[in-house]
Amino acid sequence: MEDMKPSVATSGGTDADAVEARFNALCKNGLSLDEKACSNAMKLFKETKHLLTSNVSSIGSGTLEEAERFWFSFVLYSLKQLSEKVGENTQQESDESGFSFCQILRATKLNIVDFFKELPQFVVKAGPVLRNMYGEDWETRLEGKEMQANFVYLSLLSNSYKRAFWELFLTSDANIDKQQNATSSPDYISECHRFGWLLFLALRVHAFSRFKDLVTCANGFVSILAILIIHVPVRFRNFKINDSPHFDSLIYFEGLMEEKSLSSSLNILEKDYDDAICNKGDLDERVFVNDEDSLLGLGSFSGGAMNVTGIKRKFDSVASPTKSISSPLSPQRPPASHANGVLGPPNAKMAATPVSAAMTTAKWLRSVICPLPSKPSAELQRFLSSCDKDVTNDVICRAHIILEAIFPRNQVCSVTGSLQSVNLMDNIWMEQRRLEALKLYYRVLEAMCTAEAQILHAPNLTSLLTNERFHRCMLACSAELVLATHKTATMLFPTVLERTGITAFDLSKVIESFIRHEESLPRELRRHLNSLEERLLESMVWDKGSSMYNSLIVAKPALSAEINHLGLLAEPMPPLDAIATHVNFGSTPPVPSLQKHETSTGNAGSLISGQNGDVRSPMRPCTELRSVLVERNAFTSPVKDRLLALNNLKKAPLQSAFASPTRPNPGGGGETCAETGISIFFGKINKLAAVRINGMVERLQLSQQIRESVYSLFQKILNQRTSLFFNRHIDQIILCCFYVVAKIFQLRLTFKEIICNYRKQPQCKPQVFQSVFVDRSSARRNGRTGQDNVDIIAFYNEIFVPSIKPLLGELGSAGTTTRTSRVAEANNSNDGTCPGSPKVSPFPSLPDMSPKKVSATHNVYVSPLRTSKMDALISHSSRSYYACVGESTRAYQRPSKDLTAINNHLNGGRKIRGALNFDDVDVGLVSDSMVANSLYLQNGSCASSSGAPLKSEQPES
Repeated sequence: MEDMKPSVATSGGTDADAVEARFNALCKNGLSLDEKACSNAMKLFKETKHLLTSNVSSIGSGTLEEAERFWFSFVLYSLKQLSEKVGENTQQESDESGFSFCQILRATKLNIVDFFKELPQFVVKAGPVLRNMYGEDWETRLEGKEMQANFVYLSLLSNSYKRAFWELFLTSDANIDKQQNATSSPDYISECHRFGWLLFLALRVHAFSRFKDLVTCANGFVSILAILIIHVPVRFRNFKINDSPHFDSLIYFEGLMEEKSLSSSLNILEKDYDDAICNKGDLDERVFVNDEDSLLGLGSFSGGAMNVTGIKRKFDSVASPTKSISSPLSPQRPPASHANGVLGPPNAKMAATPVSAAMTTAKWLRSVICPLPSKPSAELQRFLSSCDKDVTNDVICRAHIILEAIFPRNQVCSVTGSLQSVNLMDNIWMEQRRLEALKLYYRVLEAMCTAEAQILHAPNLTSLLTNERFHRCMLACSAELVLATHKTATMLFPTVLERTGITAFDLSKVIESFIRHEESLPRELRRHLNSLEERLLESMVWDKGSSMYNSLIVAKPALSAEINHLGLLAEPMPPLDAIATHVNFGSTPPVPSLQKHETSTGNAGSLISGQNGDVRSPMRPCTELRSVLVERNAFTSPVKDRLLALNNLKKAPLQSAFASPTRPNPGGGGETCAETGISIFFGKINKLAAVRINGMVERLQLSQQIRESVYSLFQKILNQRTSLFFNRHIDQIILCCFYVVAKIFQLRLTFKEIICNYRKQPQCKPQVFQSVFVDRSSARRNGRTGQDNVDIIAFYNEIFVPSIKPLLGELGSAGTTTRTSRVAEANNSNDGTCPGSPKVSPFPSLPDMSPKKVSATHNVYVSPLRTSKMDALISHSSRSYYACVGESTRAYQRPSKDLTAINNHLNGGRKIRGALNFDDVDVGLVSDSMVANSLYLQNGSCASSSGAPLKSEQPES
C-alpha cells in the first residue's frame, strides 16, 4: 500500500561512537559528574542506545539532535531517581554526584512540559532494561507520574496565587497617590510575591511532606495569603481590611515584611528550601516565581499527555456550575469588585477555576461524609447480621485492614525533630483520609443493601455480603474517590488496585452501581468515576494479569491456548491475612508480580476456581434469588451523565459478577457466570468503541455507511478475533479498522490523516499509535522473534491484516468482497470463530455530544444550549445579538424553521448605527477561545493540541 510505509529511522545513519561521546561530554562538562556517576550513566545509556537509534522519529519532532537530547535527559533522570534508592551506599554515591532534575533539563536545553510529554515513550521502550537493572519496582521508584501531577497542581496553584496577589497588592488606578508610592518601589512588590511563594514551599516541606495533594496545599495557600494581607504595609495594599472579623486572632510578626528586613527573610527561606531539596531528584518548585524561566515551557498536559504510564488519564480540572465565590482563590475580578477599597465583594457570581472546583468537591466530603459515623449504621448492621452468619465483625475488620493498606501509617521516625513532625502530619493526613473512605464505604454499602432487600423482599444478602472481592472493590472505589477529591499527587490510580489486590476488571464491575447508589456524589466525582471506567475498559482490563482473562478462558475456551501462552491469567487475590501482616509491619502490601506470572494449561483451572474470593465453600451452589444490583450493559460517557438505551440489554446480578467464573448464573439461562460477565463486558466495550468511532467519523467528515462498517468490523473482531485485543488498547484496533474500511471503500484517506485527527481526540495518547504490542514467539516474522512493541503501521501490516482478512468479505455493499484484494497481502492467521458469538448489532443510539463542529475549515459550532447556560454566557443587554437553536420562542417550531428564523434574525432585525463599542465589557461576543473554553469545561479536559507536528514515524501519504 502506497501510504503504509513506516518511516522509522534506522541506526544506519547514526554514528554510535559519536552519540556516546556527546552523552559523555554532557555528563562531564554539562553536569560535572564524577567518574563513578559518569560510568553508571554510560552503562545505562549503552543498554538503551539501540532503542534511541530505532525510535528517533517518534521522539520530539523526529530529528536526531532533538531525540538525543530527550534520550539523554531520560537516562539521567532514571539514573537519578533509581540509583539513589537502591541502598544506603548507592544513596551516598548519588548524593556525591549532586545533579538535580532541573540541572538535567537545563543541560539538555529542554523544558518540563516537553519532558513529561515525551517521557512515556522512554518508559514503554526502556521498561525491560530498567527492570533488569533496577528491579521489578523500577516504575514506582521512578515517580514520573507523581512528579508530573505535582507539577500540574503547582502550576494551577501558582496561577491562582499570582491572580490573587496582583488583585490584592497591584496598584489601583483609583488611587493615584498609592500608585505612585507602589511604583516607586517595584522591587518590593516583586520580593513580596516571591516571599509568599517561598513561604508556601516551606509549609509544604515542613508540614505536608509527601502528601502534596491539591486541596491540602490550597488550604495552606489561603493561610499564606492571610499572612501577606496582614503583613504587607498598608501603602502597598489594594484593599482595606476595615476591622474584618476574618483576621481576628491572627498573629502579627513585627518587621516580617518591612522593606528593610524582607531581603533577610528571603535569604532564610531560600537557604531552607535549598537544604530541603539538596541532592534530590525533585523539581525545584521555585521555577514558578522565577521570571522568564525557560524550564516551564509552553502549552499544557492535555488529553493523554497527562498520562505518563497509562496510570492517570488527565488532570480532572472540571468546573462546577457558576456559583458565588468570595475567596482569593476565585478567578480575577473586574476592578469594580473592590468597591470602596474594601477586601472582597459580598457575592461575586463567576465560573470556577480548577482549584476552586477542587475545593467545592472537598466541601462535599467535609459536609456530607465527615459527619457520618465511622461504624456501620443500625440499618446496615441489620443486613450484616441477617446473613447465614453474622458478618458484621468481618466487614469492620476487613475495612480497617484494606484502608490501612491504602493509607498506611508512617512508622519510621527520624532523629531530627522536623522530620518527626512531618511524620506526625503524614499520619494525621492518612487517618483523616481513612475515616472519609470508611464512612463513604458504609454509606454506599447500606444503600446497595437497601435496594437489594426491597427487590428480594428479604434481608438475607449472604451471597453479596460474604464476597471478599466485592468488598475490596467497594473499599477501593471509596478510597479512590477520596484521593480524587483531594487530588493527591503521590497516590495516583491504580494505587488502590495494587494495595487491595484486585484488578481493573474487578473494579469495573462496581463503578456504575456505586454512582447510582450515592445520589449526593458531586458531578466532578461522577465524571471521575465514569472517566476511570473508560480507562479501565480501553486498556487496563486487557493487560497481563487481568482477572478478565480468568473469565474469558471459561466463556471462550478456544482462546485458552493463546491466554496461557502469553501468561495473561491473573494470580489469586492475596489473602486478607497477608495484607494485614504487612500493614502491621508498617510496609505497603505486596502486589502479585504480573510480569513474572506464567500459567500453564494444567493449573488454569485451579486459578479460575480461586478467583471469587468468597468466604463460603467454593462448591456451594449460587442459588439465591436474582439481584436487583445490576450492571448496565452499556458505557456511560464520562463527558455527560446520561444513560444510554437499555431496553434490549441483558442484565446480570452483581453477585454473579463476583462469583467463580465456572458457577451457573443465578439468573438462569444455562450460562455460567463467566459467560454472562463477558457478555456484559463486551457490550460495554462496544459502547465505548461506538462513542469513539462516532467522534472520529464526525472529525473526518465521513459518511454514515463508513461509520456502520467500522463499527461492524470492530464488533466482529471483538467476537471472533478477540486475541487481537490482548495486551493492547482498543483505540489501536479502531484506528486499524478505519484504515482497512477506507481501503475497501476506495476512500482517499491515509493512515497519516487518521492519526492526525486521532491526535485531536480528548483521549489521545501518543503511545497508542507509537507502541503496539506484538508477539512473534509462535512464528518468525520479518526475521524477528519474541515480544516487542512496534508502531501501529507495523502492527497493521504484520498482525492486524492477516488476522481479519476473512472478516472483510461481508463489509460494504454487494461488490465489497472483490475490494478486499486491495488490502495488503499476508499469510492468514485465524483464531477460529468462538462458539456462541453474538450477531453484529447496528450502530447504537448515542447521546448528543455538543457543541459539535459543523465545518471542517472554520471554527463553527452548533449546540442546543440550555437557557441556564445561555444566561451564564450572555448578558441581558447583549442577548438580542444572539439566536440559539433551542431558544424557547414561538418563532421556532422545528429545525428547518429554527435555522430560517436564525438567518432572518441575523440578516434583518434591528439596525446598529455607529461603531461597535468593543470596550463595553457587557457585550458578550463569542470567540473561538470561548468555544474552546466551553468544550474544556464540558469535557473536563483540554482537547489535544492540534498544532503538534506529526512524528515522521507515521506514514506519509
